[in-house]
Amino acid sequence: MVWISIEESLDESNGALLASRIANRIYDLRKLGDFNGDNVVIRDGLSKPSALLPSKIRKIFQSVKERIGTQCVQFLTCTKRGVRNTCLWNESSEPATSLEELSQSYIDYIVSDPHVVYRMNGEDTFQLPSGVESSIFYRVGNVQKDIFVLDDIFIFLFSHLRTCKTIVAETWSISTICYHAAKRIGKICGRDEPDVLFLSNYFDDTGEPERELNDILTKAVLDQQTPVTLMFSATASGLSWERIKRRIRPHLTSNRDLKVVSLLKLGHGASIPHLCKQKHVETSTNGKAAYAVPINKKTYFPDFVSPAQVSILSFTNGYKRFFERYAGRNIFKVHANSHTIKSLPSRHNAFYVNCEELVQTDEFRDRLKEKIKDLSAPKTLLFLDTAPNIAIADLIDDCFDIQTFKVAGAGFDELIKSILSVRADQLAGPIWILDSIAISGTTLGLYAKLVRDYLPATNVTFLIGLDRPDTTDKLRKRAQNLRHVTGPNGQYLAVEQVVLPDWGQGQCPWCKELRLLGGIPNTGNDEEDAPRNNRKSLLFSPDGLDDDVYLVDRERISDGTLRLGPRSLFLETSEVAGEVSQADIVCCVAAVAQQWRTDSKSVVFKRAVIEDGSQILPLTTVVGPTTFNDPVIRAALWRVFSLGEILPSLRNELSEFDRQFTAIVSAISSDVLNPLALEGAILLKGRLSKLQITVDELKTFEAHIVGAIHSEG
Repeated sequence: MVWISIEESLDESNGALLASRIANRIYDLRKLGDFNGDNVVIRDGLSKPSALLPSKIRKIFQSVKERIGTQCVQFLTCTKRGVRNTCLWNESSEPATSLEELSQSYIDYIVSDPHVVYRMNGEDTFQLPSGVESSIFYRVGNVQKDIFVLDDIFIFLFSHLRTCKTIVAETWSISTICYHAAKRIGKICGRDEPDVLFLSNYFDDTGEPERELNDILTKAVLDQQTPVTLMFSATASGLSWERIKRRIRPHLTSNRDLKVVSLLKLGHGASIPHLCKQKHVETSTNGKAAYAVPINKKTYFPDFVSPAQVSILSFTNGYKRFFERYAGRNIFKVHANSHTIKSLPSRHNAFYVNCEELVQTDEFRDRLKEKIKDLSAPKTLLFLDTAPNIAIADLIDDCFDIQTFKVAGAGFDELIKSILSVRADQLAGPIWILDSIAISGTTLGLYAKLVRDYLPATNVTFLIGLDRPDTTDKLRKRAQNLRHVTGPNGQYLAVEQVVLPDWGQGQCPWCKELRLLGGIPNTGNDEEDAPRNNRKSLLFSPDGLDDDVYLVDRERISDGTLRLGPRSLFLETSEVAGEVSQADIVCCVAAVAQQWRTDSKSVVFKRAVIEDGSQILPLTTVVGPTTFNDPVIRAALWRVFSLGEILPSLRNELSEFDRQFTAIVSAISSDVLNPLALEGAILLKGRLSKLQITVDELKTFEAHIVGAIHSEG
């Protein structure tokens, strides 16, 4: 089955266009082999109630029936009276799948996302808020990804919400679903939106939930805001609700005033109406598990309490060889502007890879040859007219010992004109699209649109010099996202791959440093002002930094202080052809940090928080003041992590964290750490005011900067 969601409601003015788009989408899925079934479900837009009769909807889609190419097509739409499930091709036939079956199938699919379902291995379990233990926990709130999912869920909830005047959710974690449903009810039913309320306490034995719900129901009756729909994110046995219902005044829980619905039914005994039943969930209350991880009743996240056992060290090997191949060659910079496409404005990069230098290296040439040696030689190359792209095109010709036909342009408009200006027989296949770098995927998307619009029915191969998205998941999905244009005979290839933060001026650590220094006024003392103004001038340069990456007082720095030591876990100098720069190191550390930060398997970093007095602090720390031996590695870690990511939560750990940073910033720690006084001050910023910093041991420039940051906090 394939599910198609429409954003805007189908009507006579847009019907032909929307039908054509839907048919093209289904056709593409068939072409790629992603859909080989015979059932299609189309969900109408929900911006207004449907005014089209089923016969009119059938007539709109009749013109694209052949392109859709399936016998069973259902169209779901909302009217004021309810959800209409229409069979498009046969007026007399019942829809192949009922609304209840569609609800089960759809919700089952979206809750299978690893960000929604948490699974325990071995004998350990989760202790659900109700006290039941289970090897599986669903954080249903994590399905709330976009408006399409919210509308899809609403269409299944509509029968439970159509007449209600108040929606009460048992947890704030499904707040977006509830608020969105209220807005849709107002538009579809043409009346005031229902009130939306949330219980502040989970259904437990404290007595608070029933008192709170009793007050809500009483007020709803008095204010004539009934019926009320109570919505659960998930129910296991349903016993909590039955127990609490018996404690609420009976006239408030009558079917006339109160309806109850659960998005997920997890247990066999739950009698609450639901959208989806998860039959495979096994629960127990015998308490025999080796360890039961509690679910926090406020955050609805598992309270993993020992993430310190896993650290950044497990990710240091991820891209180590990549940086060792290209370090020492003026390829990596920080805080640099680039001109990736001549027709676009300059782009700021906190971490910059110079592809013009990269593609000239022997290492890149060798890896390119290895990557394409088993492919059929291309006859046509398409690319934007940049120096790195031209160099890659020449390398391809050299590898295959041929002369390919090249179509280039300074921008996409010019590239399209070049395509249209040549004869069709000149654009012979195989066709390869070249680009030296892919970051966000925007340029790849423009290439894909170009192929779709101007080279239909063409299978192309994408060859990227360096694929450097900001998450490991994007790295894995690049090829999948382009399958509709690569087709069965094309593919997506990247010579090199690395994950790096895609930080512009807003997040760039050196832009933040520049703003911080810019907020410190001149004193009139040249010994204090000159180093700061020189540093600002250096940071204003658009060419970026390869050394002088850190804010330090040169009086305290010797040649070897911020150089990488031997046998580093991040980057081994003995494996690098040239001299390792500070930018080489910090880019490598940033890649390791970003991989750890964003890897979907690294649940440790996405940790819950606990309240510590007036502050909300992370659960643990693995990157502290004295982590790793080399001060240059410490400085790099402080640059690529925010303070909130590395603060410990336990009071004794926090005290030690503050004590160590106090010594570093005050330059009373050690000869190895004292040069990082200013780097420590930049990391701490506002927190610096909470520490007892002394400036007696600081150099004049250091004392000026530290004092200014301390007073600002």
